[in-house]
Amino acid sequence: LQQARLPKKEGNKIEIHLPSTYIKTLQIAPLILLPFIENAFKYGINMDGPCFVNFRIEITGTDLTLTVSNSISSRPIEIEGNNTGLKNTIKRLKLLYPGKYTLQQTNTDAEYTTLLTLKLKF
Repeated sequence: LQQARLPKKEGNKIEIHLPSTYIKTLQIAPLILLPFIENAFKYGINMDGPCFVNFRIEITGTDLTLTVSNSISSRPIEIEGNNTGLKNTIKRLKLLYPGKYTLQQTNTDAEYTTLLTLKLKF
């Protein structure tokens, strides 16, 4: 839906990379990845200038790795909120995956990146 909404301009790009194979017995908590994806669109899409959003999901053994990166607009973003979605997701990760996840978030002037690794359950 976001690809259809984004103006067709040079420099606007949404990339999605998903694993071609997966193990059907591995389980992940419902909607645990969604807030990271939503935030990339919320803060990474710029209707006036070039922007990008990239998603990559990889599965190695029982480890799932989600990498999300998005551009940061040079103009100030006026979005109300206080990161409630991310705060709640981190609480859920602590409860559902204690000691079985890593979360790294990096922020430069031009790009925001989230790297989440989860040990999936059978």
